[in-house]
Amino acid sequence: MESYELLYDGTVDPRTLIDALAELGIPADRVLSEPYDPSSGDSIPAVMLERGDPGADFSTVVQGFAELVTGIDLSLLEWAQFLTPKLGRRCLVDDDTPQPNRWYLVTPQGGCGVVHVDGDDADEGHIRFLYATTPIAGAAEIPVRAEPDWASR
Repeated sequence: MESYELLYDGTVDPRTLIDALAELGIPADRVLSEPYDPSSGDSIPAVMLERGDPGADFSTVVQGFAELVTGIDLSLLEWAQFLTPKLGRRCLVDDDTPQPNRWYLVTPQGGCGVVHVDGDDADEGHIRFLYATTPIAGAAEIPVRAEPDWASR
């Protein structure tokens, strides 16, 4: 089953997520904010909120299951750009390249751009932004520099 994962920094309020998803026509009973137990016999939720390690960065996961979110034609990045301003937290989105430390950063201020993070820190649960490839609204503290030619492949 194809799924979307958005990684949020800090705590995401379940009620705010449910309200935002309702704007897309996803009913509250299809959103799960507690751990999912497949043995419970409950149907698989369309969207799950997984709270991560409070000491780690970007450890709150909003996971959507594509087959269960019918009638909504949004890419992963578009999901993030829709939800992030409503949730009020920064979001990391997989950029779908083979570069493991290259992500999209989406900010509550409407900013979106490619960032590179320190892989060693990320393995330890902490995100340290090395640079962004363009200025990103709401992330002025991240240095900007041109991306090496090999990094965009």
